[in-house]
Amino acid sequence: MKIRQNQWLSFSLFTPLVISMVLTALPNHNYQLYFAVTNILINLTLCLLLSYQVILVLNFNKEENKTSPLFKINALIPVCFFWIYFCYTNYMAIISNSFHNSKSAPGPVKLTEMGLGAWLFLLMFIYGLINYLFINNKYVLRRIRQHEDIGEQEYLKTTYWLPMRKLVRASVYVFCAWLLLSLVTDVITLRAK
Repeated sequence: MKIRQNQWLSFSLFTPLVISMVLTALPNHNYQLYFAVTNILINLTLCLLLSYQVILVLNFNKEENKTSPLFKINALIPVCFFWIYFCYTNYMAIISNSFHNSKSAPGPVKLTEMGLGAWLFLLMFIYGLINYLFINNKYVLRRIRQHEDIGEQEYLKTTYWLPMRKLVRASVYVFCAWLLLSLVTDVITLRAK
């Protein structure tokens, strides 16, 4: 499956994230429902971004006729994990109607229990982030540079590596904008009180 990518496709993958940002900015009376929907939309964004990049990487491997099973597994593990986690959060939010219910501890601080599931999620999130930002891009670029034919190098760069680089850059830009917007809204909210 080949996907032609342009700048708008890169930014359209962030549509669920933008919708979640709008939802959090709206005045809400049912905080738990808004939190659950926002969590689902953020997970959907992560799944779409990782899936798109893995499609590009696997297509690159297929075109190069180098089927490295180790690299395929390395690329597919974070994608599979995040789709499973996405299904899990949907189940917890929609079907079991189990929203974010934290246990209260005495005092102003809530008790956080980091069980095996939380540690697994944290480990896989960091693993997926490193894969997405660094490993996949470096692997494709290194394999492209190994080709001796300059025309083939340019074709592979424009077809696979440049779309991956655009996607990572768009991710960094959107994340920085999200961070800045959150900071500004928090400052405005605190000054209003």
